[in-house]
Amino acid sequence: MLAHLKKALTPQSYPSALIVIGTFGGSMDMLHLVPESGGVERFGYMASYYTFRRIGTATLQKGDGDSEWKFLDNVESKVGKLWSNFQSSTSLAPVQTGAAQVDQIVEDVLKPAALAVIRERGERPRSTNGTKDVPVYIVRIKRPKAREILTDPTTGEMLYEPTSFAM
Repeated sequence: MLAHLKKALTPQSYPSALIVIGTFGGSMDMLHLVPESGGVERFGYMASYYTFRRIGTATLQKGDGDSEWKFLDNVESKVGKLWSNFQSSTSLAPVQTGAAQVDQIVEDVLKPAALAVIRERGERPRSTNGTKDVPVYIVRIKRPKAREILTDPTTGEMLYEPTSFAM
């Protein structure tokens, strides 16, 4: 009875994860794969106090017009392919997105996509016009609703900010 009451009074959260590129104390660009739909959101964020799990360092050819946003363009392309493979190989229903499923999405989709782009960019010759090494992170989040983080996909209106960030 007490457990049932606690469950009824505890707000439900919907775990998810982000790929983040940028530097602390400055702007960070983020990519969010919405687990329930497979949709991708991208946004910038000013962050100086959250702790993220670093997965690597991306080399940007800044002098040749490269940017954190272009890095996420490349990651998004790979996420789309890996997400399709993930959906066809798993019995995960879109509404069943718990922490364990998000961990699986991180390991099977987000992390491999980001690491592949980091590796590809690292194999390119460094630009003589200037390069910048930028850390890349995976961030697990808890959302108050099972949908996009910041925007309503039908109207484009701002919804809410993530409730918490965790390693």
